[in-house]
Amino acid sequence: MTNEEIFDFIIKVEAEFIKQGVTKEYLVLSRIFCFFHLRNPFGHPRNNNQSFGTKISLLLFSAIDFIKFLFSKEDCLLVGPAGHRNINIDGKLYSKHLDPLHYFLTSNGEKIIGLEIGLPKSCARTRSGFLNLTPLVRLLSKFCLISKEQNKIIDEFSFVFGEFHHDFFGGVSDTLVDKYKAFIIDYEQRRKFYQIFLKFKKIKRSYFVAYYDLDMLAMISCLRKQDIPVYEYQHGVQNNYHPMYCFLRNLYVNSPMTMPTHFLVWDDVSKNRFLRNDIVHLGIGVTKLGRLWDSYYKYKANNEVKKNVQKLVHGYKKVILLALQGFPYYFNFQVFDALKILNEDYLVLVREHPLHRLTSEQISTYFCQELFTAKIDLVANQEFGLDDLLSVVNICITGFSTVGLEANMAGAVTIFTHANAKDGLKEYIDSETIFYSGESSEILKLLSFN
Repeated sequence: MTNEEIFDFIIKVEAEFIKQGVTKEYLVLSRIFCFFHLRNPFGHPRNNNQSFGTKISLLLFSAIDFIKFLFSKEDCLLVGPAGHRNINIDGKLYSKHLDPLHYFLTSNGEKIIGLEIGLPKSCARTRSGFLNLTPLVRLLSKFCLISKEQNKIIDEFSFVFGEFHHDFFGGVSDTLVDKYKAFIIDYEQRRKFYQIFLKFKKIKRSYFVAYYDLDMLAMISCLRKQDIPVYEYQHGVQNNYHPMYCFLRNLYVNSPMTMPTHFLVWDDVSKNRFLRNDIVHLGIGVTKLGRLWDSYYKYKANNEVKKNVQKLVHGYKKVILLALQGFPYYFNFQVFDALKILNEDYLVLVREHPLHRLTSEQISTYFCQELFTAKIDLVANQEFGLDDLLSVVNICITGFSTVGLEANMAGAVTIFTHANAKDGLKEYIDSETIFYSGESSEILKLLSFN
C-alpha cells in the first residue's frame, strides 16, 4: 500500500472511532498501529538474539541510568530512539538527530539530560552519553495494573477496530486484534509507570525526536498533564501523507494530551505543511530550526575517511548511490532494469537501510556482480558513513528516503522511484536536480544525461 492509501484507511478508522465515542489517547495509538502494520505488514527485524548474560547486564546498566536520571541536576529532557544511533565517526556511534540537537541546545544554555528509547544493541551504548532506561521500564511497567474499567474500554476499542478492519479489507484475524489490544495495554502500563517516575524529576521543558513511539507518547501524556512544553524535532523528510505529521487536526481536537506543543522543522516545505494542518490557531507552535546535522558533522568529521572514499571511486566516470529503504517491499524493480544496461564507467554504491539489512540470500539474488556490467559495491555502507559517500556521488536513486534530499543538498542529482514520493514529496521535485520516475527507460535517460 502507498502512504496515501494507508492514510485513507486511517482517516476512516478515526471517523468510525469518533462516531463510537472513542477519543482520548486511543486515536493517536490507532494511527500509529495502523501506520506501522500497513506500511510494513512483514514487520521489522528485531534483535532478539542477546544472551541471557547480556540481557542481565543491560538491565543493570538501565538500573544505574535510572538512578543517574533521578539525581541529575539538568532540568530539560531530550528523548529519542536508540535505533537511530548508527552513524560511525572515529569508531563512535552517533545519532543523526539526537546528538546535533543536544549540541545545539546545550550551546544555547539549556541543561539537558538525554534519554534513548529502545533496547540498545550492546552495553557499548553507554559511550553515547545518553541514558537508556528501556530494559528496566519494560520490566517494571508489567507490574502496573490496569483496572477492570480500563480493560473493558480497551476490549470495546479493539472490537471496533477489528470490525472496521473486516469491513474495509474483507477480513481480520484474531491475531491482529490481539496485537492491537496488546499495543494499547503496553501503552497504558508504561503511561502509569512514567506518571509515577516523572513526579520525582523537576522538568521545565522537553524535546523529542520521532515522538510516535509507545514510551515517548506515554511520557508526553504525563508531561502535558504537568503543563510542561513538548517540542518535536524533525528527523527526516516528512511525506505529505505521514500520519504523525499531516492532517493532525483530528488528533489535536480529540487527543491533545499525547501530542507535542511545538514542532521544530528543517525547511519552509515542512513548515508550510504544518500551517496547512490548521493546528496553529489551536496554540501549536511551528519553528524552522534547520537541519542541525550538517554543521554538527563538519565539526565531528574525520578527514582521513574522506581520503579513503575518494580512493573507492577513483577511475569511474559516474558514481551512483542506490539508497535502499524497506527492501524489497518498497523497492521499484524497474531500477534494476536500468542499472543492468549501464557500462563499466559506472560505479553503483548500494547503501542498505541501517534498520533493514540485506540478507545473504537477497544479496546473491539481486546484487550479484554477474548480473551487472557496472561495478556494484555493497561494502561501502559498512566502511563509510552516508555523508562521506555523498561527497563523491553524482546521482542518488531511492524510493522516497530522506537520503535523496541529503544527496541533493550535497550536489548530486536525485531520482525518486516509489509512488510514495510522486505526491508525498512533490514540493521537492523540481525536475531539474530532483526527479520522480517509476519506469526503467526514464530512469536510464536520467542516468545517462546527468
